[in-house]
Amino acid sequence: MTASESKCCRRYRLKRDMSAAITDPILARINRYRELWHQLSPSFDSEPVNENVPARGTPEYVEWKAAQKNIFDALRDELDDLLVTTPMSKDGAIELLRLCMEAKLEGDQFSAVNKIIEAYLQSH
Repeated sequence: MTASESKCCRRYRLKRDMSAAITDPILARINRYRELWHQLSPSFDSEPVNENVPARGTPEYVEWKAAQKNIFDALRDELDDLLVTTPMSKDGAIELLRLCMEAKLEGDQFSAVNKIIEAYLQSH
């Protein structure tokens, strides 16, 4: 494959991915969920501590805890919205399954994803 063919393939793939994101609302929801998830991990590392013990009761800890709650609430809300959105494309269905595995969804959440995928497959 030549460099120009490779560039052409990348351009096509990018165009296809952008097109799918524009037409499939679940992709935007999945991306938002992943963004929130990635915000959560570093926030755990910033937990205020005194001598390796959580500094509960300090103003810094109260502020940190409120920030954690905001991220968790946003994650929950985004997941709730995501779990009522049916993919409009194969890419959307695949990304939903990937997210299901990444987030280790189980129970009611896994059942909801299963129903969403089932609805997608029946409509296509």
